[in-house]
Amino acid sequence: MEANLSPVGLIIAIAFSGTVGSILWWMLHPPVYVRVALETVAKGEEEMQGSIIVPITGSPLSEKLLNIATNFAQRLEVPLRFVYVMEIPLVLPPDAEMPEEREKGERILLHAQVVAEKAGIIAKGKIVKARLAGAGIVQAAREDNASMILLLLSEHPDEEITLGRSVRYVVRNAPCDVLFLKPSTKEVA
Repeated sequence: MEANLSPVGLIIAIAFSGTVGSILWWMLHPPVYVRVALETVAKGEEEMQGSIIVPITGSPLSEKLLNIATNFAQRLEVPLRFVYVMEIPLVLPPDAEMPEEREKGERILLHAQVVAEKAGIIAKGKIVKARLAGAGIVQAAREDNASMILLLLSEHPDEEITLGRSVRYVVRNAPCDVLFLKPSTKEVA
């Protein structure tokens, strides 16, 4: 059997072989920006091994944050650290005992842990004393070597979003990433 080679067919075969060879070479030698992107993604996944700090207060919006944080932790497979900050008034010493406030915090933390554990999430709760809620949140993040703090922005439908004193403190001083969640307007109203 004799093969007929036409010049056009030969050119197409050489172009096809060259294209396949180029693609294989590119796949085995990715450009620098692809390698950097892959390293960045891998590094980000490694950094997400720490816990996520979730400040809770027991309010309806805090309950929303609890549910979002639980779903978030399930997807990322990271533990949650619920934090209840007991704001100590300036008229009291910094280590003042506030039994009713502590009892309220323990109840709220227990509820949060039960919700998280039902979802299969490793979760712990912590009560932190601070003069400002933001300082307590940052303190908890440092002590827990957290990878992220989740915060819920409160907003009233007729007003602009403003960052309160505690949120500004967290943004300025957090030792890790801070993620803001904004509830839908129907949940605020």
